[in-house]
Amino acid sequence: MIDTQRGNTERVERLRELASSVRRWDLQVVHGAKLGHVGGEMSATDILVTLYFAVLRIDPSRPDDPERDRFILSKGHSAVALYTTLAHAGFLPLKELQTFAQPLSRLNGHPDRKKVPGVETNTGPLGHGLEHERGNGLGRDRLQYRIRGSRKV
Repeated sequence: MIDTQRGNTERVERLRELASSVRRWDLQVVHGAKLGHVGGEMSATDILVTLYFAVLRIDPSRPDDPERDRFILSKGHSAVALYTTLAHAGFLPLKELQTFAQPLSRLNGHPDRKKVPGVETNTGPLGHGLEHERGNGLGRDRLQYRIRGSRKV
């Protein structure tokens, strides 16, 4: 947990800077593709940046490490926020974000775990991330996190 009262001010400032960069990229990607959910992207950014840069035990060079922590974006329509965060974390090149929603791009409107390193499960329909998280977590001793949409489950 990040505690600004205990000398983590520099770390918090770094997370703020990263979140601002992710937001700028989100806007550029959505504008360039003329497709996306800007509100959903913006609402998920601080959580994504905090998880990927201060909480999750992950390694972009080993995205399939069985000991990694898991993150499931249940509200798959916020895929651009996840893609830009993954790019900032080193899972894919920042330049590739410009291919979002283009034919043959691996960056689709909803995340696809077979195409994008760092994506744990394909998502799209709101609310099904909880079931993925439960199934994925059975018998495992690691942390999992999930962002869900506004749909009541």
